[in-house]
Amino acid sequence: MQVHRTHKLIVTWDILLKHLSGGVLDDTWIEAGRKFLAKYKNELPSTCINVIPDLSVHQEAMHYDLRGKAPQGTIA
Repeated sequence: MQVHRTHKLIVTWDILLKHLSGGVLDDTWIEAGRKFLAKYKNELPSTCINVIPDLSVHQEAMHYDLRGKAPQGTIA
């Protein structure tokens, strides 16, 4: 949400991501969710567009081939 304020949104499906934690939906997780919602209540729901697109009209998107242009590594 903080990055959303100052940067352009880019979506890609070419990035390999490994999430090593199964996560735990406990009281700590619920409290963190409450804090997030309170902090960004004036910015939610969030979007990067000003106008809702007409889904009946096909719009071209720009595609970039990023395969092989970034090293793969593990962040621990």
